[in-house]
Amino acid sequence: MTGVPIWDRGGWLGFPRLTDRLEADVCVVGLGGTGVRAADEAVRRGMTVVGIDAGTIAGGASGRNGGFLLAGMSVFYDEAVAEFGRDKARRFYQQTLDELDDLFAEDHARRVGSLRIAGGEEELANIESEYDALLADDFPVEWYEGPEGTGILIPSNGVCDPLARVRDIACAAADRGAALYEHSRAIAIEDGAVTTELGRVEAESIIVAVDGGLERLLPELADRVRTASLQMLATEPIGETIFGRPVYRDLGFTYFQQLPGGELALGGGRERYLERSFEAGAGVIPEVQEHLDRILASLGVTAPVARRWAGHAAFTETPRPVMQEVRRGVVAIGAYSGHGNVVGSIYARSAIEQLAEGRPIEAPL
Repeated sequence: MTGVPIWDRGGWLGFPRLTDRLEADVCVVGLGGTGVRAADEAVRRGMTVVGIDAGTIAGGASGRNGGFLLAGMSVFYDEAVAEFGRDKARRFYQQTLDELDDLFAEDHARRVGSLRIAGGEEELANIESEYDALLADDFPVEWYEGPEGTGILIPSNGVCDPLARVRDIACAAADRGAALYEHSRAIAIEDGAVTTELGRVEAESIIVAVDGGLERLLPELADRVRTASLQMLATEPIGETIFGRPVYRDLGFTYFQQLPGGELALGGGRERYLERSFEAGAGVIPEVQEHLDRILASLGVTAPVARRWAGHAAFTETPRPVMQEVRRGVVAIGAYSGHGNVVGSIYARSAIEQLAEGRPIEAPL
């Protein structure tokens, strides 16, 4: 079976399509993890909110990712220190730890820690460098040797069911008064207005929280942002718990977790077909899926593959995501380089706080 993620279980009734002309303080375009968090934060602050999505809520990478909840940036902590300086890297890492505390208070999230495992001697040296940097700044980390291999355990991390988590936030935002609409593609984003196929939203502020395809919706970002296809598969239930924690390997290009139902969700392989992954509209890529099959065999997992799928995420050349006012009243948030589950929430909260207080938009990182 292809194209249907393990997270896409039944029971979602969804939201209507926008067919009216509406007014709001804030219009949120894109209802993935960042968008629903922005909508929820805005209504909490007393703003009127309309949110739209071209498909279903969390129907993109927000609901189709590996479900990892990780502290830090898209680069490892020692690399962040080298890139941004110790003070800034330490401050942002602490922000992600604080955000994780909030996320683990929600349903569908489990704080079980995460493992970063070495795929070879060179990576082991890289892991030792990150271990030393985390220890130096008193962040939680433990050296680990176990059946998965050798590396580090970061006990502050964990996993979630990303689709269920994002849809829960959307429903909470709607209960607080946010007007959310699915299957309502933005075909024009102008000064103070967003037009869909059948409706229009006039708003003082527009938050474009699309991650995959951000540069296509806002061409001003085309020189900074590229969208890639991320490949995953899931097995049938294994029958026993083999992997008690999510595992990050091969410099983060291989990642997997065993779900509560026993299935193994495995992703990665993009580094082997890098340019292919950036092709517009790339879906399930057979060569990458074959590579995932080989990884699955190397893990000793013999359960048959039940589903294969792809999600689209935006990447930048630096570890810094996008948060900027690209046009008057239009704020873009996204391009998390595959680390949007935690960082996206931080950026959403920050953007709404700045809008509510009338401050210029400035990224947290």
